[in-house]
Amino acid sequence: MERQCPLALLKDVARLERFERVRELHNKGWPLRAIGRELGLKRGTVRKFLRAPAFPERQPRVLRQPGVLEPFVPYLVEHWNAGCRNGTVLWKELGERGYTRELVVNCHPTIVGHLRVQAGTITWTSSG
Repeated sequence: MERQCPLALLKDVARLERFERVRELHNKGWPLRAIGRELGLKRGTVRKFLRAPAFPERQPRVLRQPGVLEPFVPYLVEHWNAGCRNGTVLWKELGERGYTRELVVNCHPTIVGHLRVQAGTITWTSSG
């Protein structure tokens, strides 16, 4: 079972309430446009809610294709677990091993972001 952050759970509850309110207003005879205006929804969303046999749950996100950093992840994980938390150092070491992307101001989200799953030791499972 996936864990959701509290904010995501609140959004799901609010979405369910809007779904129920759409159906309630429709049963009272409100036109689609009026329901949309009242609830701040697009007419297509109102229509989708009314056509659905039950509350339409959001679909999980599709995993993206492996990126250019993928072949270097085992090395990065090994060095992260050994205590190296400096993105610039990791980037330079990757360059010595064939990583060809340039160092940019935002390299830390690219390299260290893959590793900053939690403090301490991490493991990696490939997405592909």
